Amino acid sequence: MLFYYFVIAIPLLSATSAFLYGLDKHRARQDSRRIPESTLLGIDLLGGWPGGWWAQYKFRHKTQKVSFRIRFMLAVAINIIAVGGWCYLRYR
Repeated sequence: MLFYYFVIAIPLLSATSAFLYGLDKHRARQDSRRIPESTLLGIDLLGGWPGGWWAQYKFRHKTQKVSFRIRFMLAVAINIIAVGGWCYLRYR
């Protein structure tokens, strides 16, 4: 199960997250309908945060909004703690 999470889920969620950050940046420039922050943070929370982190700096998107950055880092911490706790309980 953990193997599939690290080998399949995280790369797919990261790619999805990076794509959505890029799409949101594009829509912001076009003054079009945006991707909700809850969607971006939800995918990051599920394990897509590496792609979200990369995309934030690649596209220079959501890096100045302090409230978003705090919630993003909280999602990263929750994801790491959850995966670490699951590994600890599973393999102790």
